[in-house]
Amino acid sequence: VSTQSTGTPDVGMWASLEDRPSWQLFMLACMSPIFQILAGTTLFLSLLLINMYTRMFAMAYAVWLLVDSSPDHGGWNSILPYARRFGVWRTVKKYFPAELVKTAHLQPDRPYVFGYHPHGIISCGALLNFGTYATGFDRLFPGILVHVLGASAMFNVPFFREWMLAHGGGRCDKKTCSTILSKGESILLVVGGARESLEAYPDTLLLTIHSRKGFVKLALEQNAWLVPVLSFGENNLFHRMERSTSNSSTIRMIQERLLNLFGCTIPAFFGVGSMPFVASKVPGTGSFAYGLVPFRHPLNCLLYTSDAADEEDSVDLGGRRIIKKKKRYKIRSGNN
Repeated sequence: VSTQSTGTPDVGMWASLEDRPSWQLFMLACMSPIFQILAGTTLFLSLLLINMYTRMFAMAYAVWLLVDSSPDHGGWNSILPYARRFGVWRTVKKYFPAELVKTAHLQPDRPYVFGYHPHGIISCGALLNFGTYATGFDRLFPGILVHVLGASAMFNVPFFREWMLAHGGGRCDKKTCSTILSKGESILLVVGGARESLEAYPDTLLLTIHSRKGFVKLALEQNAWLVPVLSFGENNLFHRMERSTSNSSTIRMIQERLLNLFGCTIPAFFGVGSMPFVASKVPGTGSFAYGLVPFRHPLNCLLYTSDAADEEDSVDLGGRRIIKKKKRYKIRSGNN
Protein backbone atom coordinates (compact mmCIF):
# COMPACT_ATOMS: atom_id res chain seq x y z
CA VAL A 1 0.00 0.00 0.00
CA SER A 2 1.58 3.26 -1.02
CA THR A 3 0.72 6.90 -1.46
CA GLN A 4 3.80 8.82 -2.38
CA SER A 5 4.80 12.40 -1.57
CA THR A 6 8.31 13.63 -2.36
CA GLY A 7 7.88 17.38 -2.26
CA THR A 8 9.18 19.91 0.22
CA PRO A 9 7.79 19.50 3.76
CA ASP A 10 4.80 21.69 4.52
CA VAL A 11 5.99 24.65 6.61
CA GLY A 12 2.56 24.79 8.20
CA MET A 13 3.27 21.50 9.95
CA TRP A 14 6.09 23.14 11.88
CA ALA A 15 4.09 24.43 14.79
CA SER A 16 5.38 26.84 17.38
CA LEU A 17 6.87 24.14 19.59
CA GLU A 18 9.37 23.22 16.87
CA ASP A 19 10.56 26.81 16.70
CA ARG A 20 11.49 27.04 20.35
CA PRO A 21 15.15 26.22 21.06
CA SER A 22 14.24 24.67 24.41
CA TRP A 23 11.91 22.15 22.72
CA GLN A 24 14.42 21.44 19.98
CA LEU A 25 17.12 20.57 22.49
CA PHE A 26 14.68 18.58 24.65
CA MET A 27 13.48 16.42 21.76
CA LEU A 28 17.02 16.09 20.45
CA ALA A 29 18.13 14.58 23.75
CA CYS A 30 15.10 12.30 24.18
CA MET A 31 14.10 11.08 20.71
CA SER A 32 17.25 11.20 18.61
CA PRO A 33 19.27 7.99 19.00
CA ILE A 34 21.82 9.35 16.54
CA PHE A 35 22.50 12.28 18.85
CA GLN A 36 22.60 9.96 21.87
CA ILE A 37 25.06 7.65 20.12
CA LEU A 38 27.30 10.58 19.19
CA ALA A 39 27.09 11.96 22.73
CA GLY A 40 27.93 8.61 24.33
CA THR A 41 30.86 7.99 22.00
CA THR A 42 32.20 11.51 22.53
CA LEU A 43 31.98 11.14 26.30
CA PHE A 44 33.87 7.84 26.20
CA LEU A 45 36.64 9.25 24.00
CA SER A 46 36.89 12.32 26.24
CA LEU A 47 37.38 10.10 29.29
CA LEU A 48 40.26 8.41 27.52
CA LEU A 49 41.97 11.76 26.94
CA ILE A 50 41.33 13.85 30.07
CA ASN A 51 43.72 12.29 32.59
CA MET A 52 44.99 9.01 33.99
CA TYR A 53 42.04 8.48 36.35
CA THR A 54 39.35 9.01 33.73
CA ARG A 55 41.36 6.81 31.37
CA MET A 56 41.37 4.00 33.92
CA PHE A 57 37.61 4.40 34.38
CA ALA A 58 37.06 4.28 30.61
CA MET A 59 39.17 1.14 30.28
CA ALA A 60 37.33 -0.56 33.14
CA TYR A 61 34.03 0.40 31.52
CA ALA A 62 35.21 -1.06 28.19
CA VAL A 63 35.90 -4.38 29.91
CA TRP A 64 32.43 -4.24 31.50
CA LEU A 65 30.91 -3.57 28.09
CA LEU A 66 32.52 -6.72 26.72
CA VAL A 67 31.49 -9.07 29.55
CA ASP A 68 28.06 -7.70 30.51
CA SER A 69 25.28 -10.00 29.30
CA SER A 70 22.36 -7.70 30.15
CA PRO A 71 21.45 -7.11 26.46
CA ASP A 72 20.92 -10.87 26.12
CA HIS A 73 18.25 -10.82 28.86
CA GLY A 74 16.23 -7.74 27.93
CA GLY A 75 17.92 -5.12 30.07
CA TRP A 76 17.47 -4.29 33.73
CA ASN A 77 14.01 -5.25 34.96
CA SER A 78 14.64 -3.73 38.40
CA ILE A 79 15.17 -0.25 36.94
CA LEU A 80 12.73 -0.56 34.04
CA PRO A 81 9.51 0.62 35.80
CA TYR A 82 11.16 3.83 37.01
CA ALA A 83 12.84 4.62 33.69
CA ARG A 84 9.66 4.04 31.71
CA ARG A 85 7.65 6.32 34.01
CA PHE A 86 10.22 9.10 33.84
CA GLY A 87 8.34 12.39 33.51
CA VAL A 88 10.08 13.48 30.31
CA TRP A 89 8.28 10.78 28.33
CA ARG A 90 4.89 12.32 29.01
CA THR A 91 6.23 15.57 27.59
CA VAL A 92 7.53 13.74 24.51
CA LYS A 93 4.08 12.20 24.08
CA LYS A 94 2.50 15.66 23.97
CA TYR A 95 5.01 16.87 21.39
CA PHE A 96 3.79 14.63 18.56
CA PRO A 97 1.11 13.89 20.06
CA ALA A 98 1.21 10.09 20.45
CA GLU A 99 -1.56 7.62 21.32
CA LEU A 100 -1.65 3.87 21.90
CA VAL A 101 -4.99 2.36 20.85
CA LYS A 102 -6.20 -0.89 22.43
CA THR A 103 -8.34 -2.96 20.06
CA ALA A 104 -8.47 -6.20 22.04
CA HIS A 105 -7.74 -7.65 25.45
CA LEU A 106 -4.46 -9.54 25.90
CA GLN A 107 -4.19 -12.14 28.64
CA PRO A 108 -1.25 -11.45 30.97
CA ASP A 109 -0.49 -15.14 31.57
CA ARG A 110 1.35 -15.75 28.29
CA PRO A 111 4.24 -14.31 26.26
CA TYR A 112 3.64 -12.24 23.14
CA VAL A 113 5.67 -11.33 20.07
CA PHE A 114 4.63 -7.85 19.00
CA GLY A 115 5.43 -7.25 15.33
CA TYR A 116 5.79 -3.49 14.76
CA HIS A 117 5.22 -1.77 11.40
CA PRO A 118 6.44 0.37 9.77
CA HIS A 119 10.08 0.74 10.75
CA GLY A 120 10.27 4.42 9.79
CA ILE A 121 13.64 6.08 10.18
CA ILE A 122 14.12 5.54 13.93
CA SER A 123 10.96 3.67 15.06
CA CYS A 124 9.97 6.47 17.44
CA GLY A 125 6.54 4.92 17.96
CA ALA A 126 8.02 1.61 19.09
CA LEU A 127 10.32 3.30 21.57
CA LEU A 128 7.68 5.64 22.98
CA ASN A 129 4.69 3.25 23.13
CA PHE A 130 6.46 0.07 24.23
CA GLY A 131 9.78 1.27 25.67
CA THR A 132 8.05 3.75 28.00
CA TYR A 133 4.70 4.01 29.78
CA ALA A 134 3.94 7.51 28.47
CA THR A 135 0.99 6.33 26.37
CA GLY A 136 -0.32 3.96 29.04
CA PHE A 137 0.85 0.49 28.01
CA ASP A 138 1.05 -0.60 31.65
CA ARG A 139 -2.52 0.61 32.21
CA LEU A 140 -4.00 -0.81 28.98
CA PHE A 141 -2.25 -4.18 29.27
CA PRO A 142 -1.52 -4.80 32.97
CA GLY A 143 0.76 -7.71 33.78
CA ILE A 144 2.48 -7.79 30.38
CA LEU A 145 6.17 -6.90 30.35
CA VAL A 146 7.46 -6.20 26.85
CA HIS A 147 11.07 -5.65 25.79
CA VAL A 148 11.88 -3.56 22.71
CA LEU A 149 14.66 -5.35 20.83
CA GLY A 150 17.06 -3.69 18.40
CA ALA A 151 20.24 -4.18 16.42
CA SER A 152 23.10 -5.73 18.38
CA ALA A 153 25.43 -2.91 17.31
CA MET A 154 23.49 -0.43 19.46
CA PHE A 155 24.54 -2.28 22.60
CA ASN A 156 28.20 -1.76 21.80
CA VAL A 157 27.88 2.03 21.98
CA PRO A 158 29.28 3.43 25.26
CA PHE A 159 26.71 4.83 27.69
CA PHE A 160 23.94 4.75 25.08
CA ARG A 161 23.58 1.03 25.83
CA GLU A 162 22.85 1.79 29.50
CA TRP A 163 20.05 4.13 28.45
CA MET A 164 18.54 1.33 26.36
CA LEU A 165 19.03 -1.34 29.04
CA ALA A 166 17.34 0.82 31.68
CA HIS A 167 14.23 0.90 29.46
CA GLY A 168 14.21 -2.88 28.94
CA GLY A 169 15.99 -3.03 25.59
CA GLY A 170 17.87 -6.04 24.27
CA ARG A 171 19.58 -7.53 21.24
CA CYS A 172 17.41 -8.62 18.36
CA ASP A 173 18.76 -12.14 17.92
CA LYS A 174 17.23 -15.58 18.36
CA LYS A 175 19.06 -16.29 21.62
CA THR A 176 17.78 -13.13 23.30
CA CYS A 177 14.25 -13.60 21.96
CA SER A 178 14.11 -17.19 23.20
CA THR A 179 15.54 -16.27 26.61
CA ILE A 180 12.95 -13.55 27.21
CA LEU A 181 9.97 -15.53 25.91
CA SER A 182 10.94 -18.59 27.96
CA LYS A 183 10.59 -16.43 31.10
CA GLY A 184 7.00 -15.60 30.16
CA GLU A 185 7.88 -12.04 29.15
CA SER A 186 7.11 -10.46 25.78
CA ILE A 187 9.18 -8.90 23.02
CA LEU A 188 8.63 -6.28 20.36
CA LEU A 189 10.35 -6.71 16.99
CA VAL A 190 10.42 -4.12 14.23
CA VAL A 191 9.89 -6.83 11.65
CA GLY A 192 10.85 -4.92 8.51
CA GLY A 193 14.26 -3.96 9.88
CA ALA A 194 16.78 -1.94 7.90
CA ARG A 195 15.21 -2.96 4.59
CA GLU A 196 11.91 -1.37 5.56
CA SER A 197 13.64 1.80 6.78
CA LEU A 198 14.73 2.46 3.19
CA GLU A 199 11.04 2.72 2.23
CA ALA A 200 10.21 5.24 4.96
CA TYR A 201 8.92 8.11 2.84
CA PRO A 202 6.27 10.54 4.11
CA ASP A 203 2.67 9.60 3.32
CA THR A 204 3.63 6.05 2.30
CA LEU A 205 3.19 2.64 3.86
CA LEU A 206 5.51 0.10 2.25
CA LEU A 207 6.03 -2.97 4.45
CA THR A 208 8.68 -5.69 4.26
CA ILE A 209 6.85 -8.86 5.32
CA HIS A 210 7.08 -11.66 2.74
CA SER A 211 10.74 -12.43 3.41
CA ARG A 212 10.38 -12.18 7.22
CA LYS A 213 9.15 -15.49 8.59
CA GLY A 214 11.64 -16.06 11.40
CA PHE A 215 9.52 -14.30 14.02
CA VAL A 216 6.58 -16.58 13.21
CA LYS A 217 8.73 -19.69 13.67
CA LEU A 218 10.07 -18.21 16.90
CA ALA A 219 6.52 -17.74 18.22
CA LEU A 220 5.68 -21.33 17.37
CA GLU A 221 8.80 -22.64 19.10
CA GLN A 222 8.16 -20.64 22.27
CA ASN A 223 4.37 -21.04 22.28
CA ALA A 224 4.00 -17.27 22.09
CA TRP A 225 1.14 -15.27 20.59
CA LEU A 226 1.72 -12.91 17.67
CA VAL A 227 0.29 -9.40 17.88
CA PRO A 228 0.61 -7.18 14.79
CA VAL A 229 1.17 -3.49 15.55
CA LEU A 230 0.61 -0.73 13.02
CA SER A 231 1.77 2.82 13.69
CA PHE A 232 0.15 5.59 11.67
CA GLY A 233 2.40 8.61 11.25
CA GLU A 234 5.76 6.87 11.79
CA ASN A 235 6.95 7.59 8.25
CA ASN A 236 6.05 11.28 8.58
CA LEU A 237 8.37 12.02 11.50
CA PHE A 238 11.37 12.53 9.21
CA HIS A 239 11.89 13.37 5.57
CA ARG A 240 14.33 11.82 3.13
CA MET A 241 17.19 13.51 1.34
CA GLU A 242 16.36 11.68 -1.87
CA ARG A 243 14.01 13.45 -4.22
CA SER A 244 12.40 10.21 -5.38
CA THR A 245 12.02 6.60 -4.32
CA SER A 246 13.80 5.34 -7.43
CA ASN A 247 16.23 2.49 -6.76
CA SER A 248 18.54 3.92 -9.40
CA SER A 249 19.45 7.00 -7.37
CA THR A 250 23.07 7.24 -6.24
CA ILE A 251 22.17 7.47 -2.57
CA ARG A 252 19.88 4.45 -2.81
CA MET A 253 22.56 2.37 -4.50
CA ILE A 254 25.02 3.18 -1.70
CA GLN A 255 22.40 2.27 0.93
CA GLU A 256 21.65 -1.02 -0.80
CA ARG A 257 25.35 -1.86 -0.97
CA LEU A 258 25.78 -1.20 2.75
CA LEU A 259 22.71 -3.30 3.52
CA ASN A 260 24.00 -6.23 1.48
CA LEU A 261 27.49 -6.05 2.99
CA PHE A 262 26.75 -5.34 6.65
CA GLY A 263 23.07 -6.16 7.15
CA CYS A 264 22.33 -2.56 8.17
CA THR A 265 22.28 0.79 6.45
CA ILE A 266 21.82 4.51 7.11
CA PRO A 267 18.81 6.25 5.53
CA ALA A 268 19.62 9.77 4.35
CA PHE A 269 17.06 11.78 6.31
CA PHE A 270 16.43 15.06 8.06
CA GLY A 271 14.11 16.47 10.65
CA VAL A 272 13.94 19.91 12.16
CA GLY A 273 15.62 21.65 15.07
CA SER A 274 19.04 22.16 16.56
CA MET A 275 22.39 20.90 15.29
CA PRO A 276 21.54 21.18 11.57
CA PHE A 277 23.43 19.37 8.87
CA VAL A 278 23.07 22.48 6.70
CA ALA A 279 22.59 25.95 8.21
CA SER A 280 19.56 26.76 6.10
CA LYS A 281 16.38 28.11 7.68
CA VAL A 282 12.83 27.74 6.45
CA PRO A 283 11.39 31.12 5.42
CA GLY A 284 8.93 32.49 7.93
CA THR A 285 10.10 30.31 10.81
CA GLY A 286 13.06 30.16 13.13
CA SER A 287 13.58 26.49 12.35
CA PHE A 288 16.50 24.97 10.55
CA ALA A 289 15.65 23.01 7.42
CA TYR A 290 17.95 20.13 8.37
CA GLY A 291 18.11 18.77 11.90
CA LEU A 292 17.80 15.61 13.98
CA VAL A 293 14.55 16.41 15.82
CA PRO A 294 11.39 14.62 14.56
CA PHE A 295 8.69 16.67 12.90
CA ARG A 296 5.51 17.19 14.88
CA HIS A 297 2.98 14.74 13.48
CA PRO A 298 0.24 12.67 15.16
CA LEU A 299 1.55 9.21 16.03
CA ASN A 300 -1.29 6.70 16.48
CA CYS A 301 -0.31 3.11 17.29
CA LEU A 302 -2.85 0.27 16.99
CA LEU A 303 -2.53 -3.28 18.34
CA TYR A 304 -4.58 -5.88 16.51
CA THR A 305 -5.43 -9.43 17.49
CA SER A 306 -8.34 -11.86 17.12
CA ASP A 307 -10.06 -14.71 18.92
CA ALA A 308 -7.14 -16.96 17.95
CA ALA A 309 -5.13 -15.30 20.68
CA ASP A 310 -7.41 -16.93 23.24
CA GLU A 311 -7.10 -20.47 21.89
CA GLU A 312 -4.49 -22.92 23.07
CA ASP A 313 -4.00 -24.62 19.68
CA SER A 314 -3.60 -21.45 17.58
CA VAL A 315 -1.18 -18.66 16.93
CA ASP A 316 -2.73 -15.41 15.79
CA LEU A 317 -1.30 -13.55 12.81
CA GLY A 318 -3.48 -10.54 12.18
CA GLY A 319 -6.70 -12.51 12.29
CA ARG A 320 -5.32 -15.63 10.56
CA ARG A 321 -4.91 -18.74 12.68
CA ILE A 322 -1.78 -20.82 12.30
CA ILE A 323 -2.77 -24.29 13.50
CA LYS A 324 -1.58 -26.95 11.05
CA LYS A 325 1.87 -25.40 10.70
CA LYS A 326 2.27 -25.53 14.45
CA LYS A 327 1.34 -29.22 14.53
CA ARG A 328 3.72 -30.04 11.67
CA TYR A 329 6.51 -28.26 13.47
CA LYS A 330 5.89 -30.31 16.60
CA ILE A 331 6.07 -33.53 14.55
CA ARG A 332 9.37 -32.52 12.95
CA SER A 333 10.77 -31.58 16.34
CA GLY A 334 9.73 -34.92 17.76
CA ASN A 335 11.40 -36.83 14.93
CA ASN A 336 14.63 -34.91 15.52
